[in-house]
Amino acid sequence: MSDLNYWNTHNKEPVPVHNILKFRLETVLDDLKISKYNREFYDLFITKELDPITCGATSVRQGVKVGIPEYYQAASSNGIKVANSTIHRTKIPWSSEEGEKLLQSLSLSEAAQKFAMAQAILMGDNYYHFFNASFPPFFCWGYLVFTQKILSYKKMHLRSSLFTLSTYILTGIVLAAAYVFCDNVLYLQYDKVTFEDALKISHSYILGGIEYYEKQVERNKALRNIIKGGDNYYDEDGDSTSILSPTGLPSSVKLILAKEQLKEYSFHEEAMTPPPVNPDPYPIH
Repeated sequence: MSDLNYWNTHNKEPVPVHNILKFRLETVLDDLKISKYNREFYDLFITKELDPITCGATSVRQGVKVGIPEYYQAASSNGIKVANSTIHRTKIPWSSEEGEKLLQSLSLSEAAQKFAMAQAILMGDNYYHFFNASFPPFFCWGYLVFTQKILSYKKMHLRSSLFTLSTYILTGIVLAAAYVFCDNVLYLQYDKVTFEDALKISHSYILGGIEYYEKQVERNKALRNIIKGGDNYYDEDGDSTSILSPTGLPSSVKLILAKEQLKEYSFHEEAMTPPPVNPDPYPIH
């Protein structure tokens, strides 16, 4: 079931978004200094994904729709279990050791949730989705033009059906690989930028980012051991191993970068703190 289908088929109505998440969105928009006018372009919906997703962009009339995982609005650990009873078509054994680790990794603080929401919001405030939507028709056009160009070098009466079919297949494979590569490179670039921008918001967002990726790494490691064929989804470091869909910077790398950002922030804070004033040992009375 896709995210938007889930959004629209919950009792034939959108899955309700709790007021606390709406308030959290407003807080994040405040921290990002989004004007009151531009806030009309942002909206929330509930998704079955494990991480926030972004649909649309501020550059289009429909604006940005940020998908928030259902367990973000769970009021208890039992609510988290219900929201994630099945992941990757695998029923989660919550009573097991790995199930307990997974449950702990899904319990995010407000700071971690705000960081994740900020990243999703920032992803909608750039041209990634525009370029991403432009790639398929561009590569389809290139496929037809390039194939016809190759076939034009061999005269019609010398071409066999096998040669023509092979040309179409090989060209399709090459351009499909090129499409996947370009899409991954594009997403990697924008993912890195939005990650860095989210860390720059404030000190609390750095701490939230560290918690978010610490728990994401632990979550992925737990899922690797729980779900069927888990090593096809996640590696030993807790990073996604998907090939067909873009993954951006590895979670373990983001965790390291967030910790380095915290050290840099602490260093600058110490450098800007004036030294304590020692009392005059010889006061004048």
